[in-house]
This record gives sequence, structure tokens and C-alpha cells, in this order.
Amino acid sequence: MDRSSADYRARMARAPFDGVAHVLEGQAEITVAGVPLTASAGELSLMPANQPHAVHARTRFKMLLTMLRSI
Repeated sequence: MDRSSADYRARMARAPFDGVAHVLEGQAEITVAGVPLTASAGELSLMPANQPHAVHARTRFKMLLTMLRSI
């Protein structure tokens, strides 16, 4: 399945590091710890470490995911 398609839905996941999801094009619903947020092009969403999160494409979209790891 094309992950940028309007019907793409990722399963819930967790990551050991904080993440920042930057929507570059289109619109996505980003759910963090059970709270949904609609993010459009140019908007960011913080995904705290060890919290369940998922992404659902509201329209075709592109997203840049940056993981923040302190050393």
C-alpha cells in the first residue's frame, strides 16, 4: 500500500525517543496517547518517547519524521 495515499493508516507504535512529525504536504491525523490532532502542511506534532502514536492520511501527504536522541 502507498503510505502517502488518502486511506493509509499506520498501526499504533511506540518509540524510545521523542519524535517530531512535520507535515510537508497535505493533511494527516496524528494520534498521540489516544489524542487525535489534525496537522496540515507546515505544522508540527511532538510525539513523546514511549507514548503510543499513529498516523492516518486525511489526504495524500508527505511527512518528515525526526527522532530526538540525547547522548
